[in-house]
Amino acid sequence: MRFPYAREVPREQIHVERALSAQEVSALVEAGPAIIRRALVRPPGASEFARVVEGAGVAAGSTLVVYRVAAAELAEINRAFESRVYTSSLGDIWPDERALIEERLPPSGARVLEVCCGNGRVAPYLVYEGNRVVAVDRSRDCVAFASATDRAGVTYLAADACALPFGDRAFDTGCVFENSLGVLFDKQVDAVKELVRVTRKQLLLGFRTLEGDRPPSDGRYDVYTSREGFIEIAETFTPEEAEALLGGMSRIREIERRSGERRPWGGREHFLVAHLDWLPKTNT
Repeated sequence: MRFPYAREVPREQIHVERALSAQEVSALVEAGPAIIRRALVRPPGASEFARVVEGAGVAAGSTLVVYRVAAAELAEINRAFESRVYTSSLGDIWPDERALIEERLPPSGARVLEVCCGNGRVAPYLVYEGNRVVAVDRSRDCVAFASATDRAGVTYLAADACALPFGDRAFDTGCVFENSLGVLFDKQVDAVKELVRVTRKQLLLGFRTLEGDRPPSDGRYDVYTSREGFIEIAETFTPEEAEALLGGMSRIREIERRSGERRPWGGREHFLVAHLDWLPKTNT
């Protein structure tokens, strides 16, 4: 067995020269402290990685990738995912996202901001029939990919969600989709405060709850496995936890809950629509 392992991300890639039993795989995964553990395998002749089934071994000739992720390595793991997976393909919008956009956004004339836009999967749909859309992400690789593939006239910028480069109430609607706030970990509240600051009328926020799909060892984390053998980790939220994230922000005057759909890799999306107090105050 060889361990050709370059520590650009906290993962171990193993060329399996002899078959490994389930016990041997488990021993590899459990070695050392971690809050997230994953074993991914690409069998001989296969082109994609998949999660090793619990209690299963690994065949000779396979490529095995083992993750043992500490709390301090969460952001590093996600950056590796962004630079490789989000810049290799562009998925389509989910039906529940499309329905929310069509119901809540005017077809034209609105100023719309999407935070954590990734590779531009959703932002072009926010243009609708003629909205002015700005989409930002912390990953310059994602922004470059989105700018190169966009055909709807979206303005993409690399920016920190916790320090947005816009004036107060610069946009009519602020959006975050596909549980993207979950990848910000301890900066989630700061990001929501910034989104409230730069938005006039409403927020459209997507969250995820795992509803029993979460392995016990994962706690409140959602772990997405890509076919390339990389993982993305995000915190999940019950509807109550999502509302609590917005708690205490004075401009939020009403919050609506909206159910979403299940995702193929587990969990159900849900949305909050936050209505903001945007009318100018008068002295009486």
